[in-house]
Amino acid sequence: MPTLNEENGLMRTIGQVKQLPFRVDCLIVDGLSTHRTEEVAKEHGCIVVHERRKGYGYAMQTGPNSLSLYPDQAIVVTADADGTYAVEEIPKLLDPILLGEADLSNGHRQFKNMAFKTRFGNKTISKLANISLRLGIEDTQSGMKALRVELAQRLRSSRKAVLWRS
Repeated sequence: MPTLNEENGLMRTIGQVKQLPFRVDCLIVDGLSTHRTEEVAKEHGCIVVHERRKGYGYAMQTGPNSLSLYPDQAIVVTADADGTYAVEEIPKLLDPILLGEADLSNGHRQFKNMAFKTRFGNKTISKLANISLRLGIEDTQSGMKALRVELAQRLRSSRKAVLWRS
């Protein structure tokens, strides 16, 4: 989970993650928070790594560097610490991977609370990606994804990746 001053949302999100019916290791990529984000994460048993550059994209580049701690068949799930995503839906996100139907599973957000301009942009980008790449992804900009560690490491080291099995 990428974080930047997410003390309150992080407590709530970690609490929800800890209630999932399987073992979860919580990895926090902190973007130099000035609040108690790191302390809260550690109090709840999370691993914390730091990203010196601010921004979601940098955090998502740094997180995979810590995946060597896990076996290739482990599944990594990305989500925001602020409660943007319904983490209780993670089991549904994992199903296509566990059933061997997909290598990557993409979540989607509830657009009802999103500003019109942001909602319009996200839906437009998703539509264009789906048409040009022949995908069936409802929310291509979603930050909630699930994939095996092995695929995450391949994506990190290669520009070519097959995300869905044919």
